[in-house]
Amino acid sequence: MTDLLDLETRQKIYKLLLSNPGLNLSTIAEQLTMSVPLVDYHLNAMEENGLVTIEREEGYKRYYIVGSISKEDKKILSLLHQDISLRIILFFLQHQYTKPKDIRESLEISPALLTYYLRKLVRFGIIQGTSSGEKKEFMLVNEQHVVNLLIRYKPNILLKRFRDSWVVDFPLSRKVPAKKK
Repeated sequence: MTDLLDLETRQKIYKLLLSNPGLNLSTIAEQLTMSVPLVDYHLNAMEENGLVTIEREEGYKRYYIVGSISKEDKKILSLLHQDISLRIILFFLQHQYTKPKDIRESLEISPALLTYYLRKLVRFGIIQGTSSGEKKEFMLVNEQHVVNLLIRYKPNILLKRFRDSWVVDFPLSRKVPAKKK
C-alpha cells in the first residue's frame, strides 16, 4: 500500500480526498491542475489496490479514501457538493421550519426542480416533512451534524461561490485609499 503512494501525483490525490471527500473526477483534476485522464488513471489504480472507494450517484462518481468517512456522511457530502442541494440546505440553516414556496421564491428555482431536490433530501434523511392540513413544512433532521460537515470539509461549490462573489464584489483593480500621514 505504501508503494502505491510513492508517486507524487497519487500523494496529491490522496491528500485532496482526505480533506475533501466526495469530489468527482473533473473537480479533482481541476483542483490539482491535472488532466482528467491522468487523474482517472491514478484513481483507478488506487481503487484496485483498496485505497479509494467510489460511490456512484446519478451519473457522478464520488471518490473517498477507504475508511475515512461513514456511509451516512458520504450521503450528506454528496449533496453538499451539488449546487442546488447545498443552496437548499443553507436555506434550511437560516430557517428552521420552511415551506416549499419560501425556498422556491428565495432561491428562484422552479417548482418541479425544488420538488425533485426536496424528495432527494428526504430520501437521504437530511430533511423531514411535517404536515398540518394542507400546509407542508420541512426541517433539517440533524442540523448540528450538517454544520459540522460544512465547517470540516468546506464543499468546493461553497468556496467557489465565495471566491467568485469576492472577485465581483471586491475586485483587485479597486484602488485602496492612501493612508493620511
